[in-house]
Amino acid sequence: SHLCIQIQKELVSSLKKERAFQKGDCIIEQGGTANCLYILEQGECEVFKKVSEEEGVKKVNVVEQGTCFGELGLLHDCPRAASVICSSDDGAVIWRLDRSIFRKLVMFAGASKE
Repeated sequence: SHLCIQIQKELVSSLKKERAFQKGDCIIEQGGTANCLYILEQGECEVFKKVSEEEGVKKVNVVEQGTCFGELGLLHDCPRAASVICSSDDGAVIWRLDRSIFRKLVMFAGASKE
């Protein structure tokens, strides 16, 4: 449909390649504002979450290339639930999709199921 083509064009034009991150760089900080979704093109990242004052910060996941992350904060309109740190020796290449386009895609996906 025409709407589908329009959304596809908007998606492609708004997808932004971020700078390459180096090992140890923080991509998402727990508690921060969720304003985009990330897609890991190359490299690996680790996900850390501060569980409590007593337990401190724990590694809870690994993000591998081809995976997206950061969608929970956009879906639920809440602060970032965890921190994501580049863990690859060769760094990471990451693409970013802004909140407004993400919401349009979610709305379109919901409408197309009806």
